[in-house]
Amino acid sequence: FFTSVGFEGVSDYQLEQLFRHSLAICGDDDKKSTMYPMALLAMSELHTAGLAGEEDYRKVMEIREWLATTDLIHASHFQLFVNHQYQDDGEKLLDLVKQERQRLFPFNYR
Repeated sequence: FFTSVGFEGVSDYQLEQLFRHSLAICGDDDKKSTMYPMALLAMSELHTAGLAGEEDYRKVMEIREWLATTDLIHASHFQLFVNHQYQDDGEKLLDLVKQERQRLFPFNYR
C-alpha cells in the first residue's frame, strides 16, 4: 500500500513503524500540546492501509474530545472534525482527516 501513495523504496513494515513512532511523539497523553492532533495524520495513513486497530480508533475519539474542550488550539479550525456527523466513529473520522488533510493541517511539512 505505502509505495502506491509515494513511499518508494521503504517496506510497509518500516513505514508502519515510522507512523507508529510519529504517534508516540504526537500523542503523548501526559503532555498534550498543539502537536497532539498531528497524530491524526499518521493514524489516517495507517487506517487507509488497513493497519489501524481498535486502540487507534479509541485514540481518534480521545483527540476529538480533547479538541472539543481544549483552549490550546483555535477551536474553529478543527470544528469540521469535532462536529462531524460521525463524531463517535473513529474510522469515519480518519476518512475525514484523509479527505480534508490540506484544510485541517495546512502548514504541515509533507
